Amino acid sequence: MSSVKRNMAVASCAYCHTFDGGKSRRYCGRCQVAEYCSKKCAQAHWSSHKVVCDHLRKSREGSVVDYEARGGTKEDFNKSQRDAMEGFEAVPGLLNAIHLSAWKRRREYPYIHVTGSPSDTEGSSIVVRLMPRTYWDVDPDFTNDGLHNEGHRDFFRQIFDDPSFDPEKHFVTAFSIASPVGQPTNTILRHTTFDVTQICRGAEIAEALTASTRAQDLADAIAWFEKYPFSAGKGRPQEIRNRSRVVHGAKMPEDSAPVPSRALDDEVAFAYMTMHNGRPRVREIRN
Repeated sequence: MSSVKRNMAVASCAYCHTFDGGKSRRYCGRCQVAEYCSKKCAQAHWSSHKVVCDHLRKSREGSVVDYEARGGTKEDFNKSQRDAMEGFEAVPGLLNAIHLSAWKRRREYPYIHVTGSPSDTEGSSIVVRLMPRTYWDVDPDFTNDGLHNEGHRDFFRQIFDDPSFDPEKHFVTAFSIASPVGQPTNTILRHTTFDVTQICRGAEIAEALTASTRAQDLADAIAWFEKYPFSAGKGRPQEIRNRSRVVHGAKMPEDSAPVPSRALDDEVAFAYMTMHNGRPRVREIRN
């Protein structure tokens, strides 16, 4: 494994989806693409990552060759890729929004393509495209969209034809940097394992809270916060109980389950979205 010092704390570990900005990141020593916050996460992710590792390695090698043919160096290529991803990661909530879109439509769209400028930290110009297999497998427009070539088509066929690839467990994302007309598009591939219990389940609870006022949804939210007590969520369950009683006037013992209300449920849903940086303002397109 190789390590690269980074300064920005973002949710980008391919396995646990968190990152401590004070630590060095690690990259898979085989493909140099999959990114982790620790050796432990890299080892835990291997059973899923090995399905695409060799494909990612070959794709990256081809990108390096193209970059060097344009006068760049391998070292500059690595830095350009890292800098570009940091730009995308800096958009509040972008990675989580992609994760949730991929999860909700995992059977139809196992490949997510993101286009934008890394300097757009608000995400207003970023476009998220959800692509079905028919698009890259048989649609002739796939290689005419300015984003893909026949090499990409072969790459996706190899990955998704592999009997070990399970769309219930992982997905593939490509981040393309907007380039001037006539210039090659810089594309960064990422393979990610779904965080079903943390990111996906948390979002489902938040959506349920904003749709109705059921006691079970509030109980699910408290259980979620107790199971995943991130630094921003420590003490959140007791805070919810206190606000239910003190702010919203619920008649309940101090440590009992909070009484749901439209205002309290909205507060709890907002607390979840705040912990995950909310949702960016991006356009989502389904091919």
